[in-house]
Amino acid sequence: MARVRRRRRRRLVVGAVITSGDVKALQDRVARYRVQLLQTAEAVRAASSRGFDPTGAHSEGQWEADQLDALHWVSEDPAYLFAEAQYARGRDVLANLDQWRDFFAGLDVPSSVVPQPIPVPSPGSSDVFGSLEGMGLLLLAFMALRELR
Repeated sequence: MARVRRRRRRRLVVGAVITSGDVKALQDRVARYRVQLLQTAEAVRAASSRGFDPTGAHSEGQWEADQLDALHWVSEDPAYLFAEAQYARGRDVLANLDQWRDFFAGLDVPSSVVPQPIPVPSPGSSDVFGSLEGMGLLLLAFMALRELR
């Protein structure tokens, strides 16, 4: 299977407002991906002769830590004011899970067990209320700055 390469960009889309709806959409995708990878890890434990690397970056302890990190990020409430930072952390969690997917794909497990990489939803793709939320926050910030003059 081909390696998944994601380019990491700090600025996702120029001028896009990342809302809590965008964060929630990414959390839903990461949660499903994490469950698929948990099933793959179980298949690796059962079928692979090579299995986890006992001392390296792909040890079973590291897998537990990384998947728990993903679980913690998914269980966070979507941020309203710091949605962009939370979204960026989610992209980092997703990139970490992609590394595990690549590792599992390189082992001798059936390819049907290894999930396909998930696309990252583009920011600003949330529903109308998410867009209104972002505009409302910008308007509130503008009004606060105007009052400080």
